[in-house]
Amino acid sequence: MVSPDADGWKDAMDQEMANLKSHDVSELVPRMNGMRTLKLGWVFHRTFKNGVFEKNKARLVARVTTNVLVAITGDQLRL
Repeated sequence: MVSPDADGWKDAMDQEMANLKSHDVSELVPRMNGMRTLKLGWVFHRTFKNGVFEKNKARLVARVTTNVLVAITGDQLRL
């Protein structure tokens, strides 16, 4: 990261990763053929107290998209 706040954001991400590890949230498993994986992303947020910057927060979240196959036959809609 190149922003002036890069160190603060990196610290927030490191803190989130340490928190997830300490709570044993996930488990890495070998990927098998046909297995779908989660796509992860970061959500960044700044907290303020009485209008004064307090800290950066970072959360690791799974990006969930649903692909629904829609078939239209005649005048019926099937999901």
